[in-house]
Amino acid sequence: METTEKIVEAYVRYVKGWATIPNVRCEGQFEIDLLAINPVTLARYHIESGVSGSQVYSKLTGRAFDPALLKVRVQKPKMRRTLGYFIAHKFGTPAIITKLSEFGFRPGEHKKIVVTWDWTEEAKAAADEAGIELWNFRQIMREIAHSIHDKRSYFTDDTLHTINLFVRALDDIEREPESHSRRRVVTDLANPARARVGATPDDVKNSRLSRSMAHVTAVGALLACVSAADAQTTVKIGLAVPNYGPFAPVYAAEELGYYKENGVTAEITAYRGGPAAQEALAAGAADIINFFPPGVALAVKKGIKEKVVGIGSARPAGWHIVVMASSPFRTVADLAGKKIGITAKGATTDFYALWAAKRAGVQIETIPVGAPALIPTLKSGQIDVAVLNSPLSFRLIVPGEGRSLVDLGKEMEPTLPDVWVATQSLIDGNPKAVEGTLRAIYKATAYMKKNRAYGVDYLRKFTGEKDDRVVELEYDVVLAARPTSAKIDRAWIEASLALAALGGITDLPAIAEIFTERFGAVSGE
Repeated sequence: METTEKIVEAYVRYVKGWATIPNVRCEGQFEIDLLAINPVTLARYHIESGVSGSQVYSKLTGRAFDPALLKVRVQKPKMRRTLGYFIAHKFGTPAIITKLSEFGFRPGEHKKIVVTWDWTEEAKAAADEAGIELWNFRQIMREIAHSIHDKRSYFTDDTLHTINLFVRALDDIEREPESHSRRRVVTDLANPARARVGATPDDVKNSRLSRSMAHVTAVGALLACVSAADAQTTVKIGLAVPNYGPFAPVYAAEELGYYKENGVTAEITAYRGGPAAQEALAAGAADIINFFPPGVALAVKKGIKEKVVGIGSARPAGWHIVVMASSPFRTVADLAGKKIGITAKGATTDFYALWAAKRAGVQIETIPVGAPALIPTLKSGQIDVAVLNSPLSFRLIVPGEGRSLVDLGKEMEPTLPDVWVATQSLIDGNPKAVEGTLRAIYKATAYMKKNRAYGVDYLRKFTGEKDDRVVELEYDVVLAARPTSAKIDRAWIEASLALAALGGITDLPAIAEIFTERFGAVSGE
């Protein structure tokens, strides 16, 4: 993966907030630079980079593309800088189209993007006509710099970490006073042998290197530095929902340095429900996700190669079926024919709603609204009741706005509301990456449980919760119940899969097909 491609992926992942799949190999030695999925809209993007090597400052042109000239040494660079080259070799090749379809990128249903240093007017006109977006690499660099300008957090992504250091270095230089009392060493970047002691800022201003050339040199140094990235294994972690308290250790593990010590660079993306995370894993946008055993079984039944590798939680601590305080409903039996809000069909909330209805002997209608909309739609009366995980449940119950009809964490047997799931390719090809990721998460969980002040403060920031009572409950009820090792009792998986039958799902794969005990001994203690 070329350095400029790493920068483009960092931009797409951290500035755009999209999940990414880089360097997808196709038959016939073809390769897709980058695929991306917007986790909110599920829009898809096929991105190709035309910024590299000696052509870094060359414009993309609208000249006629001649495949035969690709074999002529002196003409090849010019042909690779034509829009026609990208249309023919990057977007239109049958091998690439076939591979795109395998990832759910069907013709006409995804956007095509070319990243380049600049382009001619005729290239832009031709791109517009062909339905191809052009992205300016220089603008991408500016947007990355702007997005991290005021951040002081540590980036485990090597590309962003290097760019962040570069931006901070420039900021520090700009803040230094012109009449600095200390003498300093200034290196002539064009000729290191001319480095001299005692130069002042005026000497720098009078350097033969202009400001623009110094910036170009700095970017060159930056690119060289970034090319040494990927010393650790990058693992893309997909979470079912954002800002969910139990997922705090997943992020804390990064802050505490546990991923790094286990040889992993974690790239974390939160989706809109477990099914969306599952779709990301199936598309290759995630290596490890947090999901629910029935959902995993359904995916395996459809041919997705993945397995449960570790426990998330045994019981749904902090999960409640909630109505507004003014609601006339007092028990689940009162909900016959009513609308119960869930995150998504096939999500954990969906199965829990069906479980509660069956236990009460009533029929209900589940309404998928997405996690962020559960409380607003409940308050507005669009749904009668909602299945809420923490801290959403606590946000209504603690101030008295809502009432719990069922405390699922207390009333359900262990059914594994969330487990860690890895692709079979990662399990077989890099089991140490799976083990390292799990150990980092469990170790962060253990640390937060042993260090209450840190854990409570981190939960407050992570969930954005302002009510201290809610944060304390999140820590005492939810985080305190999170396991610190991967071991799963097979009986819990059986109980979890039994929930699938409530949704009419039968003929599921055997437990051995969806679960491996290979990582059961992994612990954070």
